[in-house]
Amino acid sequence: MAAEKQQVEETAPAAVVVIKKPVDLSQESYEEILDEVKAFVDNLNLIIKDKNYYKWRSVLAEELLNEISSPEFLANASKWPSMKSRGIVLKELRDYFNYVVVPSRANSQVDKIEIMDNNRVKAFYVNTRKERTELVYELAKTGDSWTIIR
Repeated sequence: MAAEKQQVEETAPAAVVVIKKPVDLSQESYEEILDEVKAFVDNLNLIIKDKNYYKWRSVLAEELLNEISSPEFLANASKWPSMKSRGIVLKELRDYFNYVVVPSRANSQVDKIEIMDNNRVKAFYVNTRKERTELVYELAKTGDSWTIIR
């Protein structure tokens, strides 16, 4: 996960959406999921641009929230070159939000959405400069709302 977060920090793509549709998903279900995910990601980008820590935190799955809040994760993230070069030590989740999420995700672009099933979606950025596809979000639907699980 650390490598993914670090890679995403350096992205600034042009937006082109390419969709992979599972074979067993109806066109109607597919379109519904696609619309929901687009709306969620658009809203998420606004939340991050506005630096709204509490709203961002509210869309994190509990498992992810626990993982990235842990002292071990924050200590490891503080060792990333992008943090070390700026002398940043992440002590709490709010630091991670301010110094990692906001700079790397406020202007994130989703170029490819892969629908795993009706309740799980992966969103990717295609980095043409580095000729690779990078995971931006993995989302899960619980009830009527999407949460970030990765």
